[in-house]
Amino acid sequence: MSEFEDFVRLSFDGGRIGEMPDGPPALPIDLLPEVVAYRDLLVAVAREVYLSRRPHRQRIPRNFADDLGLVLRRLDSGSVAPVLERLVTNGDQLPLTEDELAASQRMIEDALRSPARAQTLPPELRTSAATVALKNFGRNLRPDEWVSISRAGEAVSDPVRFDEGTRRVLLASLAGTHSEVAEEVARIAALDSKGHKATLQSEAGELFTVEYTENDWALLHDNLRPDGLGPRVAVEVEFKIGHDGGRKGVGELLGISVVEVELGAFDAAQDAIVATSGLESGWIDGQCGEPIPEQLRASALDVLQALSHERLPPPSDAYATGEQSIRLCWSGSGWMTSLDVFEDGIVEVVGTHEDRHPSTILEYPTVPDLIAQIGVLEDLTSE
Repeated sequence: MSEFEDFVRLSFDGGRIGEMPDGPPALPIDLLPEVVAYRDLLVAVAREVYLSRRPHRQRIPRNFADDLGLVLRRLDSGSVAPVLERLVTNGDQLPLTEDELAASQRMIEDALRSPARAQTLPPELRTSAATVALKNFGRNLRPDEWVSISRAGEAVSDPVRFDEGTRRVLLASLAGTHSEVAEEVARIAALDSKGHKATLQSEAGELFTVEYTENDWALLHDNLRPDGLGPRVAVEVEFKIGHDGGRKGVGELLGISVVEVELGAFDAAQDAIVATSGLESGWIDGQCGEPIPEQLRASALDVLQALSHERLPPPSDAYATGEQSIRLCWSGSGWMTSLDVFEDGIVEVVGTHEDRHPSTILEYPTVPDLIAQIGVLEDLTSE
């Protein structure tokens, strides 16, 4: 005579389960593959347990999976709990010693309880078949859903809880990595709207790529500038860290905000640059100003915008020179630093001290080159 005995209980909860109306237990169809994935994981590990206990054998018996006798006959209520049962034939009870299927379930339970230690898994769980099954389990769970796993006869108060976060840690551990959350101040260098990826440049000049959600798209897009010279943003990113301590692959953007800066202090310089549009040929405005191209004025405003997001004081003056450039000036007791913006995009910085001839002359082909060496300008614009 054959009979069924409970083996393991999978209790699904949260998300869609909590939204089900009162009545008999109901399981969303796309969660059924989770039951199959767990069964596949049990079988894959049980195969290896069988062979490890019989080193003289190279193959498992035919119909090994069927002989394990796992079936699904009912859904328990409470949450929604598919119960996997074992078919015990001829009235035989389950063996007193731990058999292959029970050993498989215990190993899986230990792995799910300590997902960050997957690199120390027993060899039965590190085969290609078991690894594939581990990766498949939990694939259909939504972020607000989880499954609690308990063995037959085990106190329901001590189940293994498995959710999206646990699965992420487990997969990272299997891949030989772990995750760390880092906070960075960076600028947005590029956006890939189709792939939902953004390339950011840290203040140290390092580029890194993150995946973002639709909720972050507007802020990223609004603060992207040509050459990556937009406002600085504070980001929180989860990175995978390899054995060598380095970041692996693409990070996950967890949070982003624009770094607040005091832009009002730069308004006077901005107004002075805009006012250069009123210069006419032959006018003497005190600095030998002449009419300048609109492109030059736009370039000067771009430079000022970029500098306003750095740790610089605002320029004390801004005006058109007689050399087809716009000059930004910083001055203090016995020193002055000027920055000339030319129409071809070249930026020239001149620093003088104590009424001597120019002591520092630096030329930058582009604004990004200037920003990359912003420390030099910081030194030249401070007491």
